[in-house]
Amino acid sequence: MGGGLGLFAGLLFGGYASGVDRAVEMKGPMRAKLRVGFAAAGTSMAEYSRSFARLGAVFALCDCAVEKARARHDLWNSLLGGCAAGAALSSAPRTRGVPARARAGNMALGCAGFAAFSTAIDYWMEGSTF
Repeated sequence: MGGGLGLFAGLLFGGYASGVDRAVEMKGPMRAKLRVGFAAAGTSMAEYSRSFARLGAVFALCDCAVEKARARHDLWNSLLGGCAAGAALSSAPRTRGVPARARAGNMALGCAGFAAFSTAIDYWMEGSTF
């Protein structure tokens, strides 16, 4: 589901990619411009699809693991699962040159933001309380 949503987001935001701008500004026949523009939009769609699929998979894994460990189905599962997923996805372990303090700050913001979002969505969808 996340991959499909990512494809749609990539299609929607792919028109704003820098590759599309370069295709519009380049000289040559329209066919070459379209080919370069669609290639840039396709790359954008693939990146968004991967990101959204990864986000959905990590959140579902964390949410289910927390629910299984707590043996309850309530909003705390979304809060804790969202925090773990947000922290894991914003850690950026492959990025070189990022100090540990900055990475920890990014993880804290990711945790807080995704936990708040997932809890609000779960609250709205289920209408339950803490």
